Amino acid sequence: MIFILSSKPVASTLSLSPSYEEDFRVTLQYPNGTVTEYVPEHDEVKLQYNAPFYDTVKWTGTYDLPNGASVEINSPIHEEAEVSLNYYFVLVPAIALAIALFLALRRHP
Repeated sequence: MIFILSSKPVASTLSLSPSYEEDFRVTLQYPNGTVTEYVPEHDEVKLQYNAPFYDTVKWTGTYDLPNGASVEINSPIHEEAEVSLNYYFVLVPAIALAIALFLALRRHP
């Protein structure tokens, strides 16, 4: 290796070994937009989307995980948040209301 100092060549036996950290591309696709970033290897990314209480969220793509799960980054990943209606939240109150109305109307002829 040769270093140039004051425009005079200087010979050296110094060996430089740069250290580097491998980053991987992480793409998270939310219902309202996509976020892409480079994350260092072995870091964790939390898959989290705050949806209204009557919705459920699951993540699909490189992994299929529930909302709030963490992933250790060892390769590039692409995950998409899938938001859907929580049918249990809608059906249970609807059935309870239908039963209550049925019983209330049945008592009064």
